[in-house]
Amino acid sequence: MPPPLSHTRDVLPGTMVLQRYVVLDKIAQGGMADVYLAREIVRGEKGELVVIKKVKQSFTRDKSFVDMFVNEARVAALLQHPNVVAIRDLGEDDQSWAIAMEYLDGRDMLHMGRACRDAKRPIPYNISAMVLAEACKGLSYAHAKNGPDGTPLHLVHRDMSPENILITFDGRVKVVDFGIAKAKDNAYQTKTGQIKGKLGYVSPEAILGKELDGRSDIFAVGSSLYLFLTGQSAFSGDSPVDVFENTLKKPTPPHKVNPEVPRELSDICMKCLAVKKSKRYQDAADVARDLEAFLTPEANAQKSKVLTNFMSQLFPASEDERRLKIRSLMQHEDALLAAFLEPDDGPADKTRIGMPSYSPDAVQTKLDGKSEKSLNVDSNAGTPASAKADATRFEVDVRKIAKHSARDNQDQDGTSTRTAALTRPPPFLPTFFKNFALAFVLGILLFTSLYVLAF
Repeated sequence: MPPPLSHTRDVLPGTMVLQRYVVLDKIAQGGMADVYLAREIVRGEKGELVVIKKVKQSFTRDKSFVDMFVNEARVAALLQHPNVVAIRDLGEDDQSWAIAMEYLDGRDMLHMGRACRDAKRPIPYNISAMVLAEACKGLSYAHAKNGPDGTPLHLVHRDMSPENILITFDGRVKVVDFGIAKAKDNAYQTKTGQIKGKLGYVSPEAILGKELDGRSDIFAVGSSLYLFLTGQSAFSGDSPVDVFENTLKKPTPPHKVNPEVPRELSDICMKCLAVKKSKRYQDAADVARDLEAFLTPEANAQKSKVLTNFMSQLFPASEDERRLKIRSLMQHEDALLAAFLEPDDGPADKTRIGMPSYSPDAVQTKLDGKSEKSLNVDSNAGTPASAKADATRFEVDVRKIAKHSARDNQDQDGTSTRTAALTRPPPFLPTFFKNFALAFVLGILLFTSLYVLAF
């Protein structure tokens, strides 16, 4: 087995969560949730890789946090856009809430910047413009998203920063954790009563306690751009209070901090960072438009290729430690998934750590695709009503015993032993002996009663 990605984990590898995802290993740990790499199991077969964010127990005990977390996550699950990380599943598992998200092989923008710094190479301005333009497309979509009934959702990310912008190794850009930050901020505010957020990215209206909208996220985009243009934060100070106070003032334009910064990018940055939100870009799509206008038509047409080449240079697949660990983990995942992929058994439900069992729902799902084959019924040629009834009885029977034993081995002709037993008439001799034994016991009891009454 490959070395674990973390020595401290709450959920063991090989554990099933949310009834369909098998944990491979823990890959990150945050203040609010632990992050796991997992494999989806679909009808007993391997599905896609996903990321599971499992909320820590200390937060799940706060009902107000849980209510807001669930509500925000359900709303965020409505977002389906190429530049927003998709939420696949949400549920409570082992007394803790968990979210399943699409797995993306890449790094966040902050890691990208640090890798450039460590390699002593500047971050190309066109790379910063490409990444933030794509992120703004995802933000614009989310800000304008309506609910199923057509009512505007008024979504705000609330925690936009380079850490929540992911660049994949195949050149895609995704905004991460949309809708989750509000619940996190609410939990911290409940505990401390203080302003919470990443220093230098919190908008002036958030600091002043005013109502937030999408323009607060645009301010954070401007702060991210400022960092990547100048190499320093737009707002600094000796303490958090100093940083918040400076955020209420206009920063020095990037082209004056670094004369090499193109004036077009400096102007875009400063418009995003306007103290009054009425002076900022009103729509993140407009930010994306101006950032793309800075790029050449060729660069705009080949964003994915340019970002792929850039990321592969920063994080070579043959040298990057994290990529090597995850690759090794995936090479050995079959050992963890074996109990869930056996063709004759329903996938085991290991939601209770160290207590392997079988989930009736999982077994039922497994049988939904196998019952007709087990009964040798050709679905294309038509299924007799009696055969359908036998299939139903067969599925119910297996559900009752799935927690104690696996299905019988199939005969060579594909018909299971248990199915054949159900379709054959009951043998005569076993029934006769059962009736004889019952009559014998009743006779003894009657004789004993008469004997007692006589004396």
